[in-house]
Amino acid sequence: VCDGIHLATVDPSKGAVRLYNNVIYQTGRGPDPPDGGAAYTCIYVSGATNNGAPGTGDVEVYNNTLYDCGSRGGSSAGAFGRASASPGLRLQLENNLVYQKPGEAYFAGWTAKALVSGRNNLWYGAGAGPAWLAGGVNADPHVADAGTFDFHLRSGSPAIDRGVPTAAAADIDGIARPQGKAYD
Repeated sequence: VCDGIHLATVDPSKGAVRLYNNVIYQTGRGPDPPDGGAAYTCIYVSGATNNGAPGTGDVEVYNNTLYDCGSRGGSSAGAFGRASASPGLRLQLENNLVYQKPGEAYFAGWTAKALVSGRNNLWYGAGAGPAWLAGGVNADPHVADAGTFDFHLRSGSPAIDRGVPTAAAADIDGIARPQGKAYD
């Protein structure tokens, strides 16, 4: 209904906060929850703290596949969202495959872009990816069958071996990364 994964009260200065090798799809469809509006994203870092001081450091989000996120639409919908709370907490995106349907956004409209960095993500379906992130690829990822939620990459996919090294040495199926050419 709302977010696929919502991170709040996180503090990477106390230990790594990593989100990787997830397949998240068809989230953020609505309707609003009984207590009012919400964010409608696949991955949302609110920066909110339910207890304690605001977190600082990088929330690392890498090697994830996101599909059909935020179909509810509006400024609260998208594949990712990063609110402006806790400005010492940054969202770091690497090697994510983001496949949106036409009319869906890559980021919720209120995303604090200054708190988001990243590189080598693949963007498809909602136009060109965000120019403020480095090394992005704007191309059809050539997944096996998005309609049946089979997001394995077909031979020749522009996502193959386009990532940067991360702490995830294997993909979701346990296959080692990288397999072919050197990383960019």
